[in-house]
Amino acid sequence: MYKTYMNINLDWISFQMRWMSFIATICVVIIHSRSYLLLPCPNSWVKGEQYFIADSLVRFSVQLFFVISGFWWSKNWKGSIISGYKTLIKKKIYSLLLPYLIWGLIGAILSLALTGINNIGTHRPFFARSVFEIRGIWPFLDSLLGILKIGPHGNMPLWFIRQLLIYFTIIPVISCILKGGVKFSSLCSFGIIFLNPYIPQNSWNPIMLNWIGWFVLGATIGQTRITELPFNKKIAILSGVIWSITSIISTLHLLHIGFDYSGIMQQHIISIIALFGIIFWWEMSFFLIRNRFLITSKKMFLYMSFIYIQRKH
Repeated sequence: MYKTYMNINLDWISFQMRWMSFIATICVVIIHSRSYLLLPCPNSWVKGEQYFIADSLVRFSVQLFFVISGFWWSKNWKGSIISGYKTLIKKKIYSLLLPYLIWGLIGAILSLALTGINNIGTHRPFFARSVFEIRGIWPFLDSLLGILKIGPHGNMPLWFIRQLLIYFTIIPVISCILKGGVKFSSLCSFGIIFLNPYIPQNSWNPIMLNWIGWFVLGATIGQTRITELPFNKKIAILSGVIWSITSIISTLHLLHIGFDYSGIMQQHIISIIALFGIIFWWEMSFFLIRNRFLITSKKMFLYMSFIYIQRKH
């Protein structure tokens, strides 16, 4: 069997998902490696290159994470809505909530230490510019744990885990959407994704509807037998061409308007990039793994979470 060849305790579907997660992790690191946000660019070519790579081409990565999360939830969902929901909540307390709280506290302590040292050197109070400077119990807890805010003050990359925690609390609603069938749930996911730019966004936007659409899309895929289909060369080429062309269009648009993702047009462009980028890498990872071009070890997968969490530090 394939998992024997790879010498790891994973079936080929799991291995494919982990490879795509690895690709998405690298792309997220690339997104946060942009220099033009901190340093002046010597010319428009340098800025255009970063717009193309970091702000366009790899902008499928976070969406892919949500698709994979929705896919695995859908594949592992068992029992009725009530019994399955109880089992899910118990599982996510240990697999998501506790790691979220622990990493949030670790980030707050490290942030305090580093900020405190800098404060001493710049003659500021030790607790200045840290979460411990915040007055009031609720504002302090909200900033420390990222309850209504996007993420914990000391480790903002945990916003992704925070979103999954929110989405898993509304799993009964998502389950009802899936019960409508693949066509209905696909329509709902694309509706959420492409109508989201028209919905007024609050300053903190705790739900972040756009990501729910990608999660539901992954859950919809999990309800199909798409992973059993053979590699489709035409789909891979077509999706790769559309992904590349749309990334070029995004680059030209950003060069024209500047770094701005709030516009409806740019949000739609990014959604198209994400959709066809995901399709392309889904097909390519499928092809490369089944033809044994990709080999790896357990260690590479173990480092993915650490790389993702520490990408901004």
